[in-house]
Amino acid sequence: MTGTDNTGINPAAQHKKKAYFAMCKVTVLLFVFTVLSSSASVLISEMLALLSEPLEFLLAKLLMLFGMRKTTSICVAIEFFSSAAFYESISMLASVITMIIPTLVFVKLTKMTSEECFEVRGKTVKCLPLIFCVCQLLTMSALVFSQTVYGFFVPDGMGGTSTGLGGELDTAGIIMRVINVCIFVPVAEEFVFRGVMFSYLKKYGLSFAVVASAMLFGVAHSSPVQTVYAFVFGVLVAFLACVTGNIKTGIVLHALNNFVTVMTEYLGTKTDASTFNSIYAAYTCIVLMVSFFGIYRMVVSDDLFGKYRICAKQNDLCIEEHPGLGQIMTIPMIFFVVNYAMNTAMGVLLQ
Repeated sequence: MTGTDNTGINPAAQHKKKAYFAMCKVTVLLFVFTVLSSSASVLISEMLALLSEPLEFLLAKLLMLFGMRKTTSICVAIEFFSSAAFYESISMLASVITMIIPTLVFVKLTKMTSEECFEVRGKTVKCLPLIFCVCQLLTMSALVFSQTVYGFFVPDGMGGTSTGLGGELDTAGIIMRVINVCIFVPVAEEFVFRGVMFSYLKKYGLSFAVVASAMLFGVAHSSPVQTVYAFVFGVLVAFLACVTGNIKTGIVLHALNNFVTVMTEYLGTKTDASTFNSIYAAYTCIVLMVSFFGIYRMVVSDDLFGKYRICAKQNDLCIEEHPGLGQIMTIPMIFFVVNYAMNTAMGVLLQ
């Protein structure tokens, strides 16, 4: 769309300007809950250090009321409040709260409806296992690519390449991590990035919203390696949200993807290198074989790309000339560079 209307205003220029300010708004939201999350982590550590003894005393007294011996109850209380599972639970709760509350405020201020930002009805995607394998193929490829490129520019010891969840956990810790990372985090992140951000941006064009929301999702992971990995994943789940009209598929896909990450980390700490490499190689081969069939189904049989084009044509708010890279990348990349520089500087200072 080119030229101007009767008022002398260029519609395409106005559209791009509005899209730019929309990206500013959602990036501010990302900045707010990132700062809150970082602050909450520090606050939790300090509070647990201050309150550990009173909490241990209260739990020990409670256990004694149920007939447990004093010495045993004290040992159980100390072990519970010093366990990785306890800290994992508190950290997860803080992370979800600091993400959800600012997003709900954003929803209120922008007057989005509940149907827009947490749509779970609508169509479902067939052959989810095939789509999951395609997702694994794409994200593993992105991970290898980003790690290779990152390794050329950043010397060893600077940090930022890890995509693991960190820390060796006992059985209780692993169970709690699965619950946190594979249930609570997928629901929260899909609500924020696909439910709210994608829905808010799609009036400026579906393709724009898919790429822009994925860009924000990648930037939220705060390191170059994870940004590329998360961006590729974000494009796929936003695309599925567009085709299906809901975030159910994205939640399930996100949960499965995180489960594989947790299990990979767990096996890496519990098995020797040769056993782990054999298991991972077998898994990769299965993913490769199934994903090629999945790509065929997505492109030819189910024709998801055709459905996406139909969705784009039906979007009456979508004008011909989409916003460009400036609207998608400028503000999020400034945020990413500043945030990553701060994290890297802190890492160097703490070494």
